[in-house]
Amino acid sequence: MIFECRRYTLQPGRMADFIALQHRRGFDGPNAGFISRVIGYFETVTGTPEQIVHLYRYDGYEDWIEKLHGLYAIPELAFYFTEARAMVDRQETNFFQPAPLAALCPLWHGETDWLPGKGRERWDLRAMPDAVVEETLEAFRPGGLPAYWQAMEECGLAATAPMRGDTVATWWSMTGRLHVVASYRLFASLAERERCRREAADGPAMAAFDAALRPILRERSTTLLRPVPVPPMSPLFRHD
Repeated sequence: MIFECRRYTLQPGRMADFIALQHRRGFDGPNAGFISRVIGYFETVTGTPEQIVHLYRYDGYEDWIEKLHGLYAIPELAFYFTEARAMVDRQETNFFQPAPLAALCPLWHGETDWLPGKGRERWDLRAMPDAVVEETLEAFRPGGLPAYWQAMEECGLAATAPMRGDTVATWWSMTGRLHVVASYRLFASLAERERCRREAADGPAMAAFDAALRPILRERSTTLLRPVPVPPMSPLFRHD
């Protein structure tokens, strides 16, 4: 399986229009194929404003072509692509594979393969209305990924345990900038995230993990996201 991360940076003030356009396009009929691969749409809380990040899980490249690119040839959907492109200033896409450690990618590892569907929601937004998803991108020197996975096994899992209570996914890049690890973690609120970060930083394993990463880590960036409050666009979450 492969995972896609799309980033659409919208023109100022167009977020509500973009969400409304998704409703006009619809979530069934010819769109049912790619909707069946949606992990979630998220709005940025920090980082680039007016940006929407959407994550998908596909069986492979052929599945991506079949379920997404076939939509461009459907006349009834021409209005959607015309109007969406008029709202977007920048589009980016990257493909990823799942981390080799089950604790880092619990929804897609071994026999586990989460896909959206009725009753398959993993978290209830009614119980956490202030939930945020932390996206962390870590870029390593060429050849650094094997050392990263080893360090994660030896001390990183213990060091980051307070941060991984609700892990959505950890992936590594197949396209674009290589040697990049993307992780997505859910927190009930900004305050809960800060509490978990402090607990991890104070833990005895963090110093060893930081020391192991120092020779191989080149960049780290973090963006906070919120799930779009539309059930077909955020199927990981129960909304009502």
